[in-house]
Amino acid sequence: MRARGGLVLAWLCVATAASVAAQGVSPPVCPQAAAGRCFWNGSGVGEYIYTVDGTRVRIEFADGGHFYIKCLDNLTLTNSALPRFDVQLRVKSAFLNSCPVAGGSYSAALEVLNVVVLEKLTVMGPVHIGRPQLARLEGLASLMLVGAELETDTLDAMPGLQRLHLQNLRVPSGALDTLPSALQVLEMDRTGASLTAAQLRRLPELREVLVRDSERAAVEPAGALHKIALEAPTSSAHVPHRLLPSLRILVLKGWDERSPKPWQDCDQLEELYTNNAAAETLPADWLRACPNLKLLSLRAGRLRALPAGLLDAARDLHTLDLLGNRLHALPSGLFAVNKALRSLNLSSNNFTKELFASLETVTSLNELRLNNNVHLTSACGGDSDSVRGISMLKDMKNLTELSLRNTSAKVICRDWRDNMLQLQTLDLSKNPITVLTYTDLQFGSSVVVNLSGSNVTRLLYSEQDYNSVVRGESRASADIRAKFALVCDCHAYWAAAALRARPHHVRLQAVRCAAGGDLAAAPDARLTCPAPQLCAPACHCATRPHAAPPTQPPAQPPTQAPNKPPQHALHVRCANVTHMPRLAAAAADYAQSLQLSDNNISHVGVNDLPPHILELDLRRNQISRLDVETATALASGPQQLWLGGNPLACDCRAEPALSVLRAAAALRDNATCPAQAQCGAAPRTALLLGGVLLALGAAAALLALLALPAARLRIKLALHAWGWLPARESDDGLRFDAFVSFSHGDERFVREQLVARLESGPAPYRLCLHYRDWAPGGWIPAQIAGSVRASRRTLAVVSEHFLRSAWACAELREAHALALAEREPRLVVLLLEDPARLPLDDKLRGYLASNTYVRWGDPWFWQKLRRALPRGRCAPPEPLPPAGVGPAPPAARELLPKLPCDDQESLNLKSLDPIT
Repeated sequence: MRARGGLVLAWLCVATAASVAAQGVSPPVCPQAAAGRCFWNGSGVGEYIYTVDGTRVRIEFADGGHFYIKCLDNLTLTNSALPRFDVQLRVKSAFLNSCPVAGGSYSAALEVLNVVVLEKLTVMGPVHIGRPQLARLEGLASLMLVGAELETDTLDAMPGLQRLHLQNLRVPSGALDTLPSALQVLEMDRTGASLTAAQLRRLPELREVLVRDSERAAVEPAGALHKIALEAPTSSAHVPHRLLPSLRILVLKGWDERSPKPWQDCDQLEELYTNNAAAETLPADWLRACPNLKLLSLRAGRLRALPAGLLDAARDLHTLDLLGNRLHALPSGLFAVNKALRSLNLSSNNFTKELFASLETVTSLNELRLNNNVHLTSACGGDSDSVRGISMLKDMKNLTELSLRNTSAKVICRDWRDNMLQLQTLDLSKNPITVLTYTDLQFGSSVVVNLSGSNVTRLLYSEQDYNSVVRGESRASADIRAKFALVCDCHAYWAAAALRARPHHVRLQAVRCAAGGDLAAAPDARLTCPAPQLCAPACHCATRPHAAPPTQPPAQPPTQAPNKPPQHALHVRCANVTHMPRLAAAAADYAQSLQLSDNNISHVGVNDLPPHILELDLRRNQISRLDVETATALASGPQQLWLGGNPLACDCRAEPALSVLRAAAALRDNATCPAQAQCGAAPRTALLLGGVLLALGAAAALLALLALPAARLRIKLALHAWGWLPARESDDGLRFDAFVSFSHGDERFVREQLVARLESGPAPYRLCLHYRDWAPGGWIPAQIAGSVRASRRTLAVVSEHFLRSAWACAELREAHALALAEREPRLVVLLLEDPARLPLDDKLRGYLASNTYVRWGDPWFWQKLRRALPRGRCAPPEPLPPAGVGPAPPAARELLPKLPCDDQESLNLKSLDPIT
């Protein structure tokens, strides 16, 4: 403990030394002659405590700044035991608190302490002050006396005094008649005195007068005053209406006139302030003689109406403050001539929404405050409007501050976001704003939007909003400060998805659900709404949107909006239902994602699967076996499939279905057996083994020959030339020779190379191109399926752009599924880049290794491409049927694995053979 105390003492010594070193002057020390009477008790930052004759003394100082000393128990400033400085301390101001001088002057007492005051002396406390106490202070410019007892002839002891502040003391009769003639600023705070014109005429240099009192106070303007400030309780402040030609600022707090008259002789008046005025109205010519008025503040009064033309004379007015009155309307054309108005405060009145019409033409404003007008209501619509309207403030494009706190506003108007590009502060706090949309957050300027005190329960994004966020098109720059207690159901789904994809696309405080937790962390199963109409008996159904891949902007805007049905996910919970629940007919068309996890399903049949399903979640059920037909439907139907957590059998009987599932590109979890069952293996005899080895040797020799690309090309061309390898033409009845699938980023190559070459010549091809042959307004998935089925081949132009396009991937999957279903080589892949540079996954790489593809830049490119395509035909194609018409897409359309359309690490793919 003693060691710890020593450390603390050492630290205090270091801190004190550092403080003293920073100040440049050592702290005062007790005089040697006062040993036993003066003791140092400790110090803080710039503060030192002493005990002098048993009385506590506190001293603060900053070299060049201030000196402060407080004395108690009748200790005088002339006490010989007071601590003093070793070197002279020069400060701008000195504060002497309850430290009287007995029979001497403050100047002499400070000189003993080695303190020199340069500008201002403040004497506080119950002390007596007369001429002797102020002797030898002629050089000071400022004096403040607080709570002192003043003699009548005291103030003329300092003839050079320029500023005098008298506070909490009684001014003796006649004391104001002897004020020094050099005085420029006079402040009298609770002195019980008024100023007469005669007293002011004796002060030729006086420019500012402040009289603040709890009693009736008055000032009779005289002299060459520039500013008069008269502050008193209501109905106690008075100043004559005839002002001074020199007066520039007039402050009246507690103005007592109920029927004021026009001001006179106010040619130079620039600022006029009133507070707690008694008048309920003003004369129309109240400011007629004040043409140079630039600031008018009429705060906390009883004004009920303003006259028309009140501001006509003040054409240069730039600030008008009417806070805290009882106004409910503004007169017509109040601001008609005030083209320089920059700041307008109409807060805490009784205005209604008609006020906006009165402000429509005041386009010069930088600041507009309408706070606490509780009947003002919304300026541009209600919270049920999905598209916010435009307010009558739309032309106020110079606003930097718009304050509408506690005005019953319900929405954020569109012009506040789009027109007010200089806006820095938008205060909408304490309003019934419960719904925010994605567009509400899209401001054209970097603005702080204060929504504190508003209980926001809905944050609404659409699917289009989500796509904009994912594509980085959000322009939100506002700092939204709000307390969110959201209803986290299906209506909050797209907002949650956007916050997960790009958490910082908007600047929001914590977006939390009313039930707890952040919105972005809420599971999809929680972001649902009940949907009993879609459910079978004994089941509970809930729905939410289904996140499809974000769409890319089209190369050319469509002639009309595509008729795309909404994407939805359906969550189903059933009690004691062992078969896959039969959904209502509406659910098959309504839901693209079916969530059936954590049920008791033990049987799934091919007829149980809804058509056109994109996602199917069957995790954690009781499924032990699937027949081959059902496994094929599961593998070729949904784009994403989950089967984990089911007790699937792993015997030879289950192997055919399991083999289908292992090859399924849609399967997203490890739901099958870890190893393939060894079923149907027959014993191998030595003779059979020898034959196999012999056949393998011959095949190896042949493969060695075929490994040479040039040799293989010559063999294939020879076979075609001899007619031994004829092209398949079983699909001559189709409308197109080839459907060209490509990304918008490769459109120039397609137009200038492929289309220009293939649609010309002696045997031109009939190509299907989406920008030319698709029906406007058709549903895109249906257009893809129709184009693939109507074409003899699908030519996929694969590049990095292609692999990052959701629709291009969908076209490739559709074409491969059709090829598998018809067992025909319907898909031709054209690589624009080296395979090693493309983000290919293992399955796509395997596909390219075993199927036809051609490579741009190959010297044999056009010959190979024409060999891979069927023979061209000259007749023009028939137009495609409208979207949705024609046979249903094949059941195997999803057997191709989902392509790596998102950013992935490029695979180190070895050179692939361009001809197979």
